[in-house]
Amino acid sequence: MNASACQREAGVSCGACCGIFNLDLRNAGPDPVRARSDLLIERTRAFATVRFDQAADFVAYRQAREAAEESIPRFNSEIYACPFFGLIDWDLSTDSDLDVSGDINANGDRDGEGEGESGASGRTGCLAHPARTGLDHTQNFSFYGASICQAYDCRNKDQDADQEQRYSRLLARWFGQERAPGSGASESYARLMADVPLYAFLERFDGLIDRLARSDDPQSTPLCDFLRLARLRMATLASAGITSFEVEMQRHPDLEAELRSLLARGPLQADQPAMRDEANPISAQTIATIVANFKAMGAGTK
Repeated sequence: MNASACQREAGVSCGACCGIFNLDLRNAGPDPVRARSDLLIERTRAFATVRFDQAADFVAYRQAREAAEESIPRFNSEIYACPFFGLIDWDLSTDSDLDVSGDINANGDRDGEGEGESGASGRTGCLAHPARTGLDHTQNFSFYGASICQAYDCRNKDQDADQEQRYSRLLARWFGQERAPGSGASESYARLMADVPLYAFLERFDGLIDRLARSDDPQSTPLCDFLRLARLRMATLASAGITSFEVEMQRHPDLEAELRSLLARGPLQADQPAMRDEANPISAQTIATIVANFKAMGAGTK
């Protein structure tokens, strides 16, 4: 398999464009990550009954899953959550939770497959993809259809490919080991990889991503600042409902103001008052320090 931002080695994968994070599972239980993991397993097990040469099976699966997930709130009502997104190497012969082991090496790849009792790596993807079914047309049973699904590359994937995949390797190295309980899906990696505003902000510092990708010490500056920034960003509602369809924020001449906006908690949509949160409590000093350290490491700003 050729690695990309969508599918890195050893099961580190994304798929935000399929709408999995658009499902608001914050009220589905004490742990939304576990709830999403259980949903992926449920989809994958249900899809195991689909006979690839029977069109009616694909239709029935999609209708059943859409009905089962209809009551789940969406962060953005205009973005579809495709039920064909699941665990593409899940071993249905066991009900054991996935225990992904193995260390992430310097290239952002896992040393060894790290398979647990399920024999799966936690890799997510399209259950109806021709690579799985052996049939060219099976993605046409999805909402978007094969032509759109296979042609779409998000802004971050394109940028990452142009930059020798430094960013996806960086994220895989430091976040790829964080796996959802049960499925082993790489949720942290996916949410960060699909985050267009975050990636665009980092690109404003010339050479920063390259330097981060070559850094080995998580306590060093600015890698420590980047890891902290990533955690702060994942605490926002915008990150919780990431889809990869987001557009870059308008560039602000004041980098601190842009970062403050990036880290702001608040409603993802103005018409959803129930999602409103308190103002971001991150201090001005923290924001100023991160920006100053990024500037010092970069060759300039854009």
